[in-house]
Amino acid sequence: VELPAAAVQLRHALHQMADQHALSGVVGHHADLVGIHLVQLAQIVQYAPRRQQIGVQRGVDLADRRRAAQPLELPSAGSTFKRPKTGYAAALIDEAGLKGLQVGGAAVSEKHAGFIVNLGGATAADVLALVKLVQQRVFDRSGILLEPEIRLWK
Repeated sequence: VELPAAAVQLRHALHQMADQHALSGVVGHHADLVGIHLVQLAQIVQYAPRRQQIGVQRGVDLADRRRAAQPLELPSAGSTFKRPKTGYAAALIDEAGLKGLQVGGAAVSEKHAGFIVNLGGATAADVLALVKLVQQRVFDRSGILLEPEIRLWK
């Protein structure tokens, strides 16, 4: 891994500090600790660009997985229901055959059953009615009452 110029300069400065430390006559426990910390800092500087690159790649991978699994192409309030104590809300909704269920302009996403999406012109009343309908049908099938993750004001 090629280090950026600033990291190379910092690593060089740390090595110089370590050399000066060794020549300063500081002895004993404190000298060992300072030396260890300088070496650790030099290692962090050396590997930081690689760790940053890995972090960026993980973020890209996560965004790709979200795009593939979630209905990001349609307006929604995100995940509609909290995860129940057993199972997953999306799986319970899917098992109840509710993907695509529609009230007005609001629908259970075909891509991810845990999302209620706006197909166009959905009102708050449409979304609320669909939430209640999904809750009822999932409860009838599984005995589990899904709790909304979205905040509802009355």
